[in-house]
Amino acid sequence: MNSGNMKASQKKFADAITDYNSAIELEPKYGMAYLYRGAAKAQLNNYKDAITDFDKAIEINPKHGLAYLYRGIAKKSLEDDDGACSDWKKASDFGTNTANEYIRDYCN
Repeated sequence: MNSGNMKASQKKFADAITDYNSAIELEPKYGMAYLYRGAAKAQLNNYKDAITDFDKAIEINPKHGLAYLYRGIAKKSLEDDDGACSDWKKASDFGTNTANEYIRDYCN
C-alpha cells in the first residue's frame, strides 16, 4: 500500500495500481486498497473500473464515507448526476464533510 501511495503521489498511477493489486492479492478484504486503486483508475479516466473498486470498498465497509465521495465523483464524470448526488449524500451522512461542497455545487 505504501509503495502504491508513493507512486500515486508521483502521478505514476499505472504503477500504483500494480502495487494496489498486490495488496489486494495479499489481503482481499482490505477496503483501503480498493479505495486507492479506484482513485488511481479515476485519475486515468477509467471511471467504470474505478466505480467497481469503490463498490468493493463499500461492500467491505458500508459506512466508508470517502468511498461514497469518490464513487460520486466518478459517477459525475460519467454524467450520472442522480447517482453522484446520492453517493455524496451518503458520504456526508457518514461524516465526509467534503461531500457537502459537491452537494451544494451539483445537487438540488
